[in-house]
Amino acid sequence: MQKWRYYLSNCFWLLIPPIVWNVVFFSDLPFRYQPDFFWKDIPIWIATGEHGLRLLVFALPIFMEIRIEDQKQKTGLFLYCTGLALYFGSWILQIRFPESSYSESLFGFAAPGFTPIIWLIGIGMIGRQLTIRLPFHRWLYASLSIGFVAFHVTHIIYIYYR
Repeated sequence: MQKWRYYLSNCFWLLIPPIVWNVVFFSDLPFRYQPDFFWKDIPIWIATGEHGLRLLVFALPIFMEIRIEDQKQKTGLFLYCTGLALYFGSWILQIRFPESSYSESLFGFAAPGFTPIIWLIGIGMIGRQLTIRLPFHRWLYASLSIGFVAFHVTHIIYIYYR
């Protein structure tokens, strides 16, 4: 019975909505976001940092227990929900209005890359402890998330000015 509780109460579930969103709507994004263009001639240090930190940021929640008990965790849930709404909204603007001044601005073009920091920090605040016996503090996840988003946004800026 404990094993089922573990599977049902880890923070990986919080990654399912953005993963499904990406799978369903990725092909609707403008050309500059498509893999053939987006990953072409990217410096290895950007690609390696982005992929490595993405792996850690998306794997660690498997071992983070979902808890919504104290005020920090409730704030984390608020950040997660708000961040998802902003993330989805940034995609919708790119898909529906790709030639708008917003979508063609650096801010608008980069929004799908920097808005995840909000929901990722939310996940870090919700997942207070690991389900495995290793020392953990929510700032570890936040730091990894900030690093991932920094590489991701660097990649986007590189694409924007290419």
